[in-house]
Amino acid sequence: MAKESWHLDKKVPVSLIATIVLQTAAIIIWAAAYTARNDAINEQQNDAIKELKAANAQNTAILSDMKADMAVVKSAVIDIKGGLKR
Repeated sequence: MAKESWHLDKKVPVSLIATIVLQTAAIIIWAAAYTARNDAINEQQNDAIKELKAANAQNTAILSDMKADMAVVKSAVIDIKGGLKR
């Protein structure tokens, strides 16, 4: 049996070929748009993460300042209690 090479038969309608070409183009366009949207969302997420890290660093600094202030207040309260007991 001789192997026949592939050929386009005249029985295949042009509309079918056009439909397949249009669907392929539509899928490629959709995939490109999907990738662009996905990249934009990833960029927004990265920006949000950077902002959260900066806010976290600022809050950590504020918290350590508050702890130092509380230590001073606690020391003052202890001194006041000691003065009242005398």
